[in-house]
Parts: sequence; structure tokens; C-alpha cells
Amino acid sequence: MKKDTVIGLKKPEVRAEDPRTEVLRRGARQLLVQVLEAQIDTFLTAHAHIKDDAGNR
Repeated sequence: MKKDTVIGLKKPEVRAEDPRTEVLRRGARQLLVQVLEAQIDTFLTAHAHIKDDAGNR
């Protein structure tokens, strides 16, 4: 029988973040949401003319 070679992964340490880091992360998340929403809107607009057999976009 083979010996088990599964290795447990360490969980990252919980670190106390300074307020500036939290502000930067929050801002980065907001920018990502805005970019994704803009990309979705652009995609939907570019493909608005495509419809299925039932006439749905």
C-alpha cells in the first residue's frame, strides 16, 4: 500500500491592517466593480442585435 503524500496547507495569518490599507482596498474593490459593470454594459450593447428564435436578446 502506498504511503499518503497529502500535505496540509497553512492558513494565512490574520493581520491587523492599518486604516490606509483598508481605504485603498475598498477603493480598489469599487474600481473593479465599476470596470466590470462597464464591460458588461459594453458587451450587452454590442450584442443587443442578436436574438434567439423567440425574439429574446
